[in-house]
Amino acid sequence: MTGLSSRKALLLASLAALFGSGMPVVIKLTLVEVPPFLFCTLRLFLASLVLSPFLLTRWPKGVNSTTLVALLVAVLGMTANISLFAIGIQSVSPTVSQILYLFAPIIVLTSSLLEPTERVRSSQITGIVFGTCGIGVAMLGNLRLGGTLPGTLTILGAVFSHSIYAIASRRLAGNVDPAFQTACATSLGAVIVGTLHFCFESPMDKGISTSSWVGLLYVGAIASAGSYLLIQIIVQRGSALAAMVTVYIQPVLTWGWSALAFNEPFTWFFAVGGMLSVFGAYLASYQPKTTSSEYD
Repeated sequence: MTGLSSRKALLLASLAALFGSGMPVVIKLTLVEVPPFLFCTLRLFLASLVLSPFLLTRWPKGVNSTTLVALLVAVLGMTANISLFAIGIQSVSPTVSQILYLFAPIIVLTSSLLEPTERVRSSQITGIVFGTCGIGVAMLGNLRLGGTLPGTLTILGAVFSHSIYAIASRRLAGNVDPAFQTACATSLGAVIVGTLHFCFESPMDKGISTSSWVGLLYVGAIASAGSYLLIQIIVQRGSALAAMVTVYIQPVLTWGWSALAFNEPFTWFFAVGGMLSVFGAYLASYQPKTTSSEYD
């Protein structure tokens, strides 16, 4: 697979942020009517329909057991991320939810530091401290806006799952095409979450409204398929540091959507928490040219 230039990687990252920034708001609106597991099932099913051709045309060759395990971990990470987010966002500000995702590179960094061959730098420790402080400030802001602590912790669970997905995706680089991986994850994820829906959720009393179907089509067929596929291309053919641009931009764009939909104010909690989180994520994910890690 050919690599991406820095300019192309940043362009794709910005496009992924544009695709994904409206998702928290649309998801929160749609979940007023549709139960979370049913919503996730339909979301993943619609995304898998868009990406299904890649299952046939991008099938990997010479897959070994290590690759299969990494692919399974990526599927489970993506499925848990989407499911936990749908549960948590019901009592969390959309803007705060995106600020919390700035903790993802810090989680990935922390996991890499556990490896005996990894050298710990002072900038990484500083990044972890700043990022943690930023997340704490954002959580306080969510509580002041009427959000709940269980909802915030559920979103953090989604962030942790997303980090696992990122680590597994990087391990698949060069062995599995990003389009195939995304198609596989959405298809299997739809089956997994669909099973949870039939086991734990009661049938809806009435059908899904047109407005909710529009939201599902946007989140599933456009935003999910588009943003996940673009991020996979950036991580595998460019660098995860370039993919971090998506995480940096998205909270600001999401606040614009949220201000229009919910009249959400931009508080100093968002500003301070966001800046601390961005700075922490930058320090945590920055790598000198002479070293490498899971997230570059």
